[in-house]
Amino acid sequence: MTHGANPGTIAAVTRIAPWSRTAASTTPATASLAAVLLSTCAMPPRATPGGARWSYDARVDPALRSLAVDATLWPKPEGGITVARTAHHRIVRPRAWRNDGWVELPPQPDGWELPAGVNEPVRLRYAVTLPDVGETEPHWLPLGAWLLRPPAPGAGATVTFSVDTPDGVEFATGVRRVATRGTPRYALPADTVPYAPQVALGRFRTAAVETSGGRVIEVLRTGDVGTVPEAELLAWVQRSADAVAGYFGRFPVPRVLLHVPIAPGTQPMSAMTFGLGGALIEAPLNAGVSTSTLRRDWILPHEMVHLAVPSLPSAHHWLEEGVATYVEAVARVRAGLRDRRAFWRELRHRLPQGQPQAGDRGLNRTHTWARTYWGGALYCFIADVEIRRRTAGQHGLEHALRGVLAAGGSIETIWPIERLLQAADDAVGAPVLMELYRDWAWKPVRVDLTTLWRDLGVRGSGRRVTLSDTAPLSAVRRAIDGSR
Repeated sequence: MTHGANPGTIAAVTRIAPWSRTAASTTPATASLAAVLLSTCAMPPRATPGGARWSYDARVDPALRSLAVDATLWPKPEGGITVARTAHHRIVRPRAWRNDGWVELPPQPDGWELPAGVNEPVRLRYAVTLPDVGETEPHWLPLGAWLLRPPAPGAGATVTFSVDTPDGVEFATGVRRVATRGTPRYALPADTVPYAPQVALGRFRTAAVETSGGRVIEVLRTGDVGTVPEAELLAWVQRSADAVAGYFGRFPVPRVLLHVPIAPGTQPMSAMTFGLGGALIEAPLNAGVSTSTLRRDWILPHEMVHLAVPSLPSAHHWLEEGVATYVEAVARVRAGLRDRRAFWRELRHRLPQGQPQAGDRGLNRTHTWARTYWGGALYCFIADVEIRRRTAGQHGLEHALRGVLAAGGSIETIWPIERLLQAADDAVGAPVLMELYRDWAWKPVRVDLTTLWRDLGVRGSGRRVTLSDTAPLSAVRRAIDGSR
């Protein structure tokens, strides 16, 4: 299940890891976001000039009933301004400054008109009513539902915002922080506002987990928070983050909001990652989850790996999920979170699921669960082996993906797949990923895994696996699992 940033074009804003290898359920928070994403603006798009700057300062009502927003738009937009269609009724008394006073904005079917003679830069003032969610649950606010703005920003337009909260009320977001003195300020590209991760507002408490280079995971627990000790939960987050940071050389994004809803039950739960303009992970837990289960968990590392991959067109969802599926396993074995034999045993068992079946038309056109997750993982595994062979062991897939991060790619951005593959290949000096893509994208390619396991020195059957250091590619195997 994915939510597309641009219907029919991008389908990578939301990624869901299959906890039990099944489709995920939608939480109330994600359902509200879906409603906004599915609501497109019909106002005729007239792009604002490139380099536009839109600034917002919001103040929260102590009773958590509304936001008071002051905004500045430069230069003056042509046409009107809007928010997500489903949020129009929550915008109260939008006004603009003209000469020496505030004037009401005339409503239009899809927004509000800027009256003639409004000063430049345009100053706006309005309120946003908040729905009643109770005292214990946070408000989840899509940015596109409360930032009044032109419907079609030009290239290079940027948004900054701050949210001033009264005592006892907190604000949490995965959008990049650009100022920390006083009330924190956040920034993102204007064209990502309709699809950016939701922000949280309410009477809650967050905890910060710091990773390499001062990168921050802000952890927000909701629900039955007393059933999972905070120390155990934060240790789970730290382990996962350190494993992912170890693989990529650093944690993929400067800041991410991790929402952990805790609910009664024992059923496997699914996680979701949101991107574009920021990063949000929703990773539900069952109440009373054991320490051993948290230590074995692969879901949170899987979601954190997603942070390192740019959002891609929907045809290439297999690459997003393939990277997350393969890299999560490699990162955890290298971090000592799982046994090496168990790692290779699982790859032997799981990767054949990614082989093409009858009727397969290549990874870009065969969107089954097995081809999306394990077909993508098989592509990554073969790329990893081939990079190490061509570079005489100097580089592996991790160096290729680090090159994507170094070039500015992450879940916060939208890239075409060719740009991602080129950045990855450039980083290792060999066109491995692009060559494999040209072969695998549009036609079925079956891998001789039996021969490859023999050459890597992975022997055995069923649950019995032995590792041979005399096999021709044993050095490649040890480089992959970090045992060299």
